[in-house]
Amino acid sequence: MTAHEGAVDPSVILIAASAVGVTTIIVAFLGCMWCRNKWKRLTQRHYQLSECNRGTSVPPVQNLTEFTIFPPPSSNQFSLPTGISPDEVVFEPLPEIRSRMLGSTSENVRPARFTGSCEKISLQDWFDEYQINFPRNHLKYFREVGTTWYGQAVEGEACNIKESEEKTKVVVKILRVDATSTELMQYLQETRPFRDLKHPNLLALLNRCLEVHPFLLIMEHCDMDLKSYLIEQRKSPEMLLKNGILLRMACNLTSALQYMHEHGYIHMDVAAHNCLVTSDGIVKLGDYGTAVHLHKGDFYCLGDVAFPIRWCAPESLMCTESVIEAKDITREANIWSFGVVLWELLEFGKLPYVNMNDNDVIQKVLMECSVKLEQPKTPCVHKDMISKTRF
Repeated sequence: MTAHEGAVDPSVILIAASAVGVTTIIVAFLGCMWCRNKWKRLTQRHYQLSECNRGTSVPPVQNLTEFTIFPPPSSNQFSLPTGISPDEVVFEPLPEIRSRMLGSTSENVRPARFTGSCEKISLQDWFDEYQINFPRNHLKYFREVGTTWYGQAVEGEACNIKESEEKTKVVVKILRVDATSTELMQYLQETRPFRDLKHPNLLALLNRCLEVHPFLLIMEHCDMDLKSYLIEQRKSPEMLLKNGILLRMACNLTSALQYMHEHGYIHMDVAAHNCLVTSDGIVKLGDYGTAVHLHKGDFYCLGDVAFPIRWCAPESLMCTESVIEAKDITREANIWSFGVVLWELLEFGKLPYVNMNDNDVIQKVLMECSVKLEQPKTPCVHKDMISKTRF
């Protein structure tokens, strides 16, 4: 064999090299296409998750233990929920208008006062000096008082929340984890009078937990709402009729409402279902937000909004044949509603205009102003004078 016979033809080497190069290019191209498609799917998935989470302003809550409402926070770092300015929150601009033909089957019914007024309200003072928040591990709960538009109200016990007591019964208002920025604003705003004002006949805000979610407002404990208390006393009305106890209750509420007005505050729904009674029989103006669910018959529900039409002054609602629009509450409207509360006291929690259905109340009381409450029949000290002031 010669040397030329054992050599490899250069053309064969060139063809083999070309084939390997083409194969490499094809494999690289396919790999790039696979990576591109995978990245596109991941990007689309991330976008979908972002869209789903965009409306959520409060992160998920920690798991509850059996006896403690919430365990102590792992960090004291303060942060506002997503979408909330540290300076202010703006109410949604449109008034609440509901068709009178609608009905409600929703459990998440909220009072008409929730719509509020179109104004800017600062929340920053709620979050200044976050270190003053009450320790969550000092709270224990006993039972749920009721469900509310903002979440739930829970009866519990707080350790060392008052200097004079080691343990104090309280009611905790717990903001639900999916609350919007506007709902957070209303949750804090409707409790502001009970934080800022100190009066023996106003419900008191004892403390708060706003350093982490869920937000908690710790309220003074009362045994029951005034309407439920009056209904219970129907069994033995003599207890309230002697010694002017009903008159004293009326004076309690008069003093509290006057104090609110003198300090620039307006109550959004003056009614017996929004007043509370302590264990020693003192009546306080204020509530835990449970009235709509405990006394549904007191409200005219349209969709998920409840209107206390039997307590509303005619000027506080705009009523037509097709819609009801909630308007701003004034001091004069508060006084009208307080007159209805006096009637409730003298009638032991009876429903105002009890012989009229809701549509008749809207038509004859609110629109035509042709019907007034009947004279209360319960004998009581100064009953005639009380009746003349309103009825």
